[in-house]
Amino acid sequence: IPRDDPCDFCFCFRSDIICLQQSCPPPIPRCHEEPIRGFCCPRYECPVSMATAVNITTTTTTTTTTLPPHFFSHAYKGRATRQGCQIQGKDYQVGDNVPSASGPCLQCRCGGDGQMKCEPKPCSPEPMIRKMIAEVESRRKR
Repeated sequence: IPRDDPCDFCFCFRSDIICLQQSCPPPIPRCHEEPIRGFCCPRYECPVSMATAVNITTTTTTTTTTLPPHFFSHAYKGRATRQGCQIQGKDYQVGDNVPSASGPCLQCRCGGDGQMKCEPKPCSPEPMIRKMIAEVESRRKR
């Protein structure tokens, strides 16, 4: 049953209208919350520690060095490329899923711009619906 609030999920069951309120994961500390029209839960953009590879070409050699994120922006203007994220001590490539930050309703990935990107994903209300249906059934049997 359509609703104005994207957090409401309503359905008919044996001539009754049953509505569930979707809950969102708690806010992620130090992340920017961005609402998405038509979705209950927001998207999050989170700063992460980045490992950066810098390729410096000279007439004789090419050197690849891993530098901390605060160093490359000053010394190698424009020549630094981000290779991935380090989140909670674990390395991820750009685009990799970050399971420690993701959940049943939230998908977080390593972004290529120094941000961890978290998007809402469809949540399955089935376990809650089954529980509610069982409760309705048990009340009717009394």
